[in-house]
Amino acid sequence: MKRPILTMLSGALMLGGCATMSPDECRTADWYLVGEMDARSGRTPAYFASRDRACREAGFPADQQSWREGWEFGLTAFCSAPQGFRFGRDGGRYEPICPSALEASFLSGYDIGREIYVLGDRTESLRGEIHGLDANLKAVVADGNLITEEVEVLQRRRDLLADQVRSIELRVAELNGLARGLGLH
Repeated sequence: MKRPILTMLSGALMLGGCATMSPDECRTADWYLVGEMDARSGRTPAYFASRDRACREAGFPADQQSWREGWEFGLTAFCSAPQGFRFGRDGGRYEPICPSALEASFLSGYDIGREIYVLGDRTESLRGEIHGLDANLKAVVADGNLITEEVEVLQRRRDLLADQVRSIELRVAELNGLARGLGLH
């Protein structure tokens, strides 16, 4: 039972990413669509419990069977190599929800995307350190009492970090090339 794409998109916008739902959202929810969107977002069945709790408190119990049917349908879209790549690259943390027949494909994309995400974080951290070293170098030079050894240590550290950034950028480029070659993005 597939839903039209327009309905899916409007439902996704209505539900957003919150586990808790407003009373109005609970009252009007298409639980099949909610389940499908939860699966497409990589959410586990445990996520349903928080939705159900919020809706029960509002007096509108969730339809677990419809949610589960939608969630299982949504897994077919989520558990693919391209989606795994996007999910990993965007920083998603995979909980083992893919059926065993689909999990290897999902993970082949996820592992590449996740490595790109982790390397991106590392690059930003290194760039922050480089920025701090640049500020220290500027302060030492502005001080006027140049201590050549101190400047050299700071410069060597900065150069080492810059080399690490370049190395990471090359690895990310390799991973993106691999992903393109595999049709992941």
